[in-house]
Amino acid sequence: MKKVIAVFAVFLVPMVMAKFLVLQDGPSHTKIQREMKSALLEERPELGKKPSVKVDKDKGATIKLDESSKAVRDAKKGGSDQWSDLVSGVVKKSKEFKGVYENPQYANIKVKTKDSKKPLLKVDKGKVLYNVAEK
Repeated sequence: MKKVIAVFAVFLVPMVMAKFLVLQDGPSHTKIQREMKSALLEERPELGKKPSVKVDKDKGATIKLDESSKAVRDAKKGGSDQWSDLVSGVVKKSKEFKGVYENPQYANIKVKTKDSKKPLLKVDKGKVLYNVAEK
């Protein structure tokens, strides 16, 4: 009986420890989408109707805004406080994602309009690569 318990313990203990020590690459892209939407888009009427976030594990995150939204119009005219707030929030999230998640693409965030492929804002690893308000 002691041998059976010893053999069982030899296999069971490593299995239990492995369960707790397995490295994770972070949350799923859907959880990141919810987090970004909650932090950056909710209760922001200047971003237009139904702003959205899509996260792709290979391409990063894309925030889509209405072309007719106040923030987009202001950004194209050189910026505003609302646009600056969005830029700051995106930079902050990008920095957070850079240091936390195994997938470095999560720190690559673009802001576009729903009708255009050209980005209004590109941020990677917390650094602004392009901002339409600064052109």
